[in-house]
Amino acid sequence: MILKINADQRTISNKKSVAKDLRKSGRIPAVIYGGGEDAKHITLDKVSFMKSYKKSIGDTALFHINVDGKEIHTIIKSRQIHPVSREILHVDFLELHPGTAITIDIPINYVGEAAGEALGGELDVLIRKITAHCLPKDIPEAISVDVSSLNIGDSINVAEIKIENVRFELSDDVALVIVHAPKTASDEEEETDEEEAVEAVVE
Repeated sequence: MILKINADQRTISNKKSVAKDLRKSGRIPAVIYGGGEDAKHITLDKVSFMKSYKKSIGDTALFHINVDGKEIHTIIKSRQIHPVSREILHVDFLELHPGTAITIDIPINYVGEAAGEALGGELDVLIRKITAHCLPKDIPEAISVDVSSLNIGDSINVAEIKIENVRFELSDDVALVIVHAPKTASDEEEETDEEEAVEAVVE
């Protein structure tokens, strides 16, 4: 997914009041770094950026940022979020260069209903994002994993994800998702005993 946004350059300041004033005026301070160049300090219009940002949730989005007529290809590397309001306070973008590989977290979308669930099994998603190494042109928007063939006791490992020119950080034998057997009465009693023991310790 490619999202195009506009940004304005900003003057660097160590004063917290400057960033606060920007946010009050409806701007989000941000920085673009990478490629061995000096970081580019910018501001984003909060309303328009959030519209684009919300579209990117669940996918790997490339942000093409227009700064003074120059389009810079980036991805979001990190965000600073307010602990109470959950508003985005600051964004770090990583500039992409065609021949330079990057490390990026790719969302995993699990589709279908596992066959084992119809027999009382429980689908347990262990990993929802996976770290990948690849060139910008090979970045997948998301990874879809079909779980419909999984019976009780079955799992899907990293080795089963095949994407050309993409290398994953996790070992091939790491499980992404598994279908557990139905819980028995003894299992439930054991969980209850454990919970009661924890509560007793807390008290």
